[in-house]
Amino acid sequence: MVDRRQGQLVNDADGFMDGVEQILLEDAGAFVTGRPKLVWHSTEGSTIESAVGEYRLKRAAPHFTIDPANDRIVQHISIHNAARALEHRDGTPETNKAGAVQVEIVGNAHDMAGLSRPELESLTRLARWIERNAGVPSACTVEVVPFPDGVPKRLEGRHWIEYSGHWGHMHVPFNDHEDPGALAIRKIVEVH
Repeated sequence: MVDRRQGQLVNDADGFMDGVEQILLEDAGAFVTGRPKLVWHSTEGSTIESAVGEYRLKRAAPHFTIDPANDRIVQHISIHNAARALEHRDGTPETNKAGAVQVEIVGNAHDMAGLSRPELESLTRLARWIERNAGVPSACTVEVVPFPDGVPKRLEGRHWIEYSGHWGHMHVPFNDHEDPGALAIRKIVEVH
């Protein structure tokens, strides 16, 4: 794979964010269904480098990894192609290819409620770029309590395909993860 480093300008039209580091990883091909959505994950680790090692090992890369404590963003996949960080079981509705732009936040799900204001601002800047360039609404209107502190609530497949806005990995049908925990999603989507 080719690394594009900070300082090399890339046109947003190709689905890459200007001025961020790039470590290019395998995508899942074209989106095939679904309205645009942003899915938040947490890496369950402490560095971008360790996360990238896991992505390579599992062939499960997101579009972006962000370390909000250091305001560092690394892009892996063009937002015009599907990422590979969601589970997709045969015979179930599409997950990765259902219009899902995916972001992994460096850290643990159980710590997301404690992100500082500057860390949330870092996430918000990335969210605004994704919203503008991928057509994702700056909203989280899932019908269940979003980003809960407790047991995740999965939504059914049809709702996943038709929904457009912000989701947590914990909401994605046919997945078993609980990330990103109690991320303060309202603070991210309501800041403009």
